[in-house]
Amino acid sequence: MSNFTPYLERNQAFAASGAQADVPQFPFVPFQQLYLITCIDPRVEPAAVLGARLGEAIVARNVGGRVTPAVIKDLGWIVHLHENKTPDADWFEIAVTTVVQPG
Repeated sequence: MSNFTPYLERNQAFAASGAQADVPQFPFVPFQQLYLITCIDPRVEPAAVLGARLGEAIVARNVGGRVTPAVIKDLGWIVHLHENKTPDADWFEIAVTTVVQPG
């Protein structure tokens, strides 16, 4: 068995659950109006750490959870889509998360 096998099984269960039907109509306008910038570190999982659920936030992950020129470019594109496709929707907040080590 591959290390990937459990993920394929979980994906099949997710697809069968119908949960993906309960997502925002426009993917760049999340339910909770949140654009979350976080690290690729597996200890920083938005669903586990923040309780973020499917469709609540846009999650951008990169090394260190840094606001880089690429992140700003992506955010600019999201703002453009928001202004032109959903001008009456509320604006979103931006949050940056990092790993907090105990002690």
